[in-house]
Amino acid sequence: ETAKQVKMPDTKETVRVRVGMHTGDVVSGLIGSKLPKFSIFGDTMNTASRMESTGLPGRIHVSETTHNLLQHAEHWEATGGVEVK
Repeated sequence: ETAKQVKMPDTKETVRVRVGMHTGDVVSGLIGSKLPKFSIFGDTMNTASRMESTGLPGRIHVSETTHNLLQHAEHWEATGGVEVK
């Protein structure tokens, strides 16, 4: 409910956040020398990104791998599955 109070500064529309989660190995590191930025690379990150982009606003979209690890958590709602590369 709190997120519904956050507005985009230019359009004043409510911010609609989507989150994607996947579990697995990644490689991380700093990119750049002038203004270094931390980045994460690998299939796990790519899958998480696809989970986010195919998810619904206001929801956390998790892969089957992550769901299997967190299946004891409450309030899971099945989406019927979404095919991601």
